[in-house]
Amino acid sequence: MSLLFVTWDGQATNYLEGLFFPVLGRLSRPAHVLQFTTADERSIERIGRAAESFGVGYRPVPVRGGRAAARAGRALLESRTSLRRAVREVDASVVMPRSMIPAGMVLAHLPRHIPVAFEADGLMQDERVDFGVWRANSARYWAARSVEVRTLWRARVVLTRTERAKSILCARAGAGFPRERVFVVPNGKDEDQFCPLGAGEREATREELGIAPTAFALVYVGSIGPQYLPEAMFRLFARLKRARTDAKFLVLTHAVEEARALAEKAGIEPADLVLRPAGASEVPRFLGAADAGVALRKNSFSQAAVCPIKVAEYLLCGLPVVATRGVGDLDRQLDDRSAAFLLEDLGDASLDSAVDWLSVACGAASRKLGERMFGLRSAIAGYERALAHAVE
Repeated sequence: MSLLFVTWDGQATNYLEGLFFPVLGRLSRPAHVLQFTTADERSIERIGRAAESFGVGYRPVPVRGGRAAARAGRALLESRTSLRRAVREVDASVVMPRSMIPAGMVLAHLPRHIPVAFEADGLMQDERVDFGVWRANSARYWAARSVEVRTLWRARVVLTRTERAKSILCARAGAGFPRERVFVVPNGKDEDQFCPLGAGEREATREELGIAPTAFALVYVGSIGPQYLPEAMFRLFARLKRARTDAKFLVLTHAVEEARALAEKAGIEPADLVLRPAGASEVPRFLGAADAGVALRKNSFSQAAVCPIKVAEYLLCGLPVVATRGVGDLDRQLDDRSAAFLLEDLGDASLDSAVDWLSVACGAASRKLGERMFGLRSAIAGYERALAHAVE
């Protein structure tokens, strides 16, 4: 008896490889992924190889042609055959839809006797409103909200990333909804993969990156989108540079030109910026060569459900982290002031306080905090508890 994880994804996603495959591949039951996707053949092949390396079954269902909304609608309508065939062929004892479109597929096409574990990973429709993609009073927003509530009641268990998301979902489900049905499982990363480097490897990696052994290296990893407050991030480094003239900013992103333009706007010299479009396998080593990480995020309503994975990666690599207050459960999770600094706002005074803190932050405390809050073993245990409840 196995788990069938159902997801809908666009072209440029790699969260399966980075977040879910490491968990699914270590569960006590076989796991399979049914992915409806608009990705091209090369991306699908890459995901398939990653799934195989983790011991996870992978079934892609390509969805081609038309605008994004039309493709999603068509996938929802036409998913009956693919979903039911996958359930039958993998002998699924529980089906786990991730977010709204797969949840809609399950509501429409899955027989009610099959247990459902709803992976409510974020507040998808609210994020689209927060970032101007949808209107709060639009039909599509309220359709997604309807799917959300109906799936909460249909599912035997619900998984969220944060306690704040649990409170929101329980309130939306309405009176009588059993809170014990909702399991909070923060994102986790492999403690053995994301870890501090030994002295020799750290020195060699810094030399590869062009960072002097004694320089202070701030690092950012991820995309350059407005939700990550990139202007404030580069302002932070500019102020760090005034305090530490040897400072370097290592930015690991595929949005290289966007990062370069923002750095120039912030008055950062090209020589102080190290830009790398690093692959997933390179990220742990490059993080281990840095001294601290930055993980800013706009603290809008939808971000209450977010567990920023870069925070986990930084801490596990022994990097003190500068983050934003009001995002997910970070205010509670980052409870060691020697390992994490939460910005109250993005004003110059707050950024200067963060710069001052970086001089006294502790890498050993950061690793301990990362293991306690964001380790992969803890995430796997959380999924096991939820799934055991789903098939009781």
